[in-house]
Amino acid sequence: KWEVIFPESQNKPGFFAYRIIVFFDEKHHLPVQMELLNWQNETTGIYQYKDLKINVGEDPEFKKEINRHLYQVYDHGR
Repeated sequence: KWEVIFPESQNKPGFFAYRIIVFFDEKHHLPVQMELLNWQNETTGIYQYKDLKINVGEDPEFKKEINRHLYQVYDHGR
């Protein structure tokens, strides 16, 4: 679990939460849930992945859309 607090964020545009709590998958260390809390410390949103699948194989749509240089980085130069 990782927590971030933005004490200077109240009444400033661009900040949608005072506090964010991020939960990570133990096996893959990827963020799988975020809880957003307002300035009264009330939950305003919970976002989470369910049935997350990692490395599911080729993604032809991703390859078609991505910049060629970035694809080389993503593909580790193969």
